[in-house]
Amino acid sequence: MNEILIILVLIVICLGICVIIAPRGEYRWLRIIAAAVLMCLATGFGYFVLLLVGVLSGSDFFIAFVAIVTVVIFFLIPLSVLGRLRKRRFIISWASFIGISVLTIAGAMAYQYYDDSFEIIYEDSFSSYDNLAKLDEPASFQIEGTLSMDGATALYPLYAAFAQAVYQNDPAWKGAVVSFTTPIAYERLINGEVDMIFVAAPSEKQKAAALGQGIELEFTPIGKEAFVFFVNTNNPLDGLSTEQIKDIYSGEITNWRELGGSNKAILAFQRDEGSGSQSAFLRFMADREPLPAPTKKVHDEMAGMVESVADYKNYPAAIGYSFRYFLQEMVANDRIKLLALDGVYPSAENMRNGSYPSGNFYAVVDKNNPNPNIQPMLEWILSEQGQAILEKTGYVAIPSSIASDASN
Repeated sequence: MNEILIILVLIVICLGICVIIAPRGEYRWLRIIAAAVLMCLATGFGYFVLLLVGVLSGSDFFIAFVAIVTVVIFFLIPLSVLGRLRKRRFIISWASFIGISVLTIAGAMAYQYYDDSFEIIYEDSFSSYDNLAKLDEPASFQIEGTLSMDGATALYPLYAAFAQAVYQNDPAWKGAVVSFTTPIAYERLINGEVDMIFVAAPSEKQKAAALGQGIELEFTPIGKEAFVFFVNTNNPLDGLSTEQIKDIYSGEITNWRELGGSNKAILAFQRDEGSGSQSAFLRFMADREPLPAPTKKVHDEMAGMVESVADYKNYPAAIGYSFRYFLQEMVANDRIKLLALDGVYPSAENMRNGSYPSGNFYAVVDKNNPNPNIQPMLEWILSEQGQAILEKTGYVAIPSSIASDASN
């Protein structure tokens, strides 16, 4: 009913405009009706294109462009059909309109091409069985039955190597190991869909979700990792202080020039809520309120175009954060560089000697899971063999005193 009413109102408006514009003369009403029909058709087509652009791209620019073009055509039609534009003005008007539209689209496409030239660094699911760390001898513990594993993207090469060792190289291990990212891994563990996950410390929301379902999570520290900040390799700065980074992400510093860099507005990217790196970031910013994260529009099958946290894009003025291993071993390119924090570079050696701050990552299980492989697996991971695989993968082993306490 509402759609019919809208169509009737549109027809009345089109006819009204045409009656006002149309000069008196032969075939006046025929020309009025023809112009009104064309106006209605142009409006309907514009609305259809507007919906299509909104669903497929969600681009604010193209949505506004289609709306403006539709409005211009809406008024050009009656002026042209009803003879209000003389031949010269008619040609100039339509030529100018088409020319400006073409130049606008060309400019937008050129900008999009430029924007696409900057690499996006995703923290998405990852699965590759190539080049996993291996022991020089059989593992002292072997899985009997199954033990399903999931976890953070950056930790996949580690727990996949664990699985390969304890499954006696049986191809079946590949079916027991997946990487659905940290938020989904916690969700699957809480829902009883996986036996063991390998992740950073949980967010408050993840702790509450487990508590809400009566699940007691058991965290076993198995290795150390550094939370790091990174920028485009062409950024002249090689390091920042803790306070400077907090000032950037709280909005107190907005231009690289304030830090001795180029005169560019800082683009401070964040990560999705619940991801390991975002939880680490919120702990880093504990005493400061971070700015809202930059967003992008993505298509959701249920909700259409929705706002989502934008992935890091390697603009010259960008800054982002993640974990050292993910950036150095899995991303591994010369277009980004890690920043020293308070004068200390995030190297494995500086993590070992404690000069660069690092935190534990964990093997997490449901404490009441009856799978008999869980406890022996945890003990093996903390053993000399398990920690050897961890070091070969590129992580930093935890001190033997912590490993001993965790295994007891």
